[in-house]
Amino acid sequence: MKRAICEKCGETLLAAEGWCPSCSPVLSSASFAPASAQVNVVAQPVGILTRKVEDGVHSSTYHSPDGAKSSNTLSPDTFSLHLAGRSDAGKPGEATVVHAVETRLRETGYSVTRLTASDGDGEDARVLCDDIPVTIQVTMVPHEPGLWEQWRHGSTSTEVPLPTAVGWVKKAVDHKANRYSAPEKEATILALDVRHLGALVSPPFTEAIAAECGDVPSTSGFGAVWLVGATSSTCTALGEGKRFMNRPAK
Repeated sequence: MKRAICEKCGETLLAAEGWCPSCSPVLSSASFAPASAQVNVVAQPVGILTRKVEDGVHSSTYHSPDGAKSSNTLSPDTFSLHLAGRSDAGKPGEATVVHAVETRLRETGYSVTRLTASDGDGEDARVLCDDIPVTIQVTMVPHEPGLWEQWRHGSTSTEVPLPTAVGWVKKAVDHKANRYSAPEKEATILALDVRHLGALVSPPFTEAIAAECGDVPSTSGFGAVWLVGATSSTCTALGEGKRFMNRPAK
């Protein structure tokens, strides 16, 4: 049986456990043998997330507290996804995404204060990031209602070429960009919900997006565009500026 050491508390873990019994539900991570593979396990109130990189293939599994289950794999050419359990797509998962964004902002060094948001105005959350009012707008990837509807009625799977997965991101960004004015977008972090597509939060995929779409915040007008997984460690900014990802100047 493979063993690992929790990087937070030093507890010896079994790979089959997939979580740290000492830290959970506090955020924890562990790296597992063999040395040829990189595996990270995260456990906290948002569920259990396992990420693995081996031989250039990125894979991820996520079990949410509400019973949603997903597994997905990104190879150099294709992306595959399997969804099972109780669906938490859309509104049920927004709080997890917002929490991940707020946590990442704080970890970066910003002071974050929650403000009142107006859902009718398309605000999933509003915060003061230091002294800057910022809207957090969450949208699902892919923007394919049929996929999520299938999941609501049972398990579903799909496999697509890498360019199609890149197109999912472009379509989701364009869908939101067409709904808001330039000043509104400039004050918005567009959080692309990829909790169940965690393998996409990886350098090969963000590089593919840059090659196909260029600088996404510049072309869309948003202040920042992030891929957001289930935890703050699975947030990554698209584009060159990396706004809010870098520690603010004092």
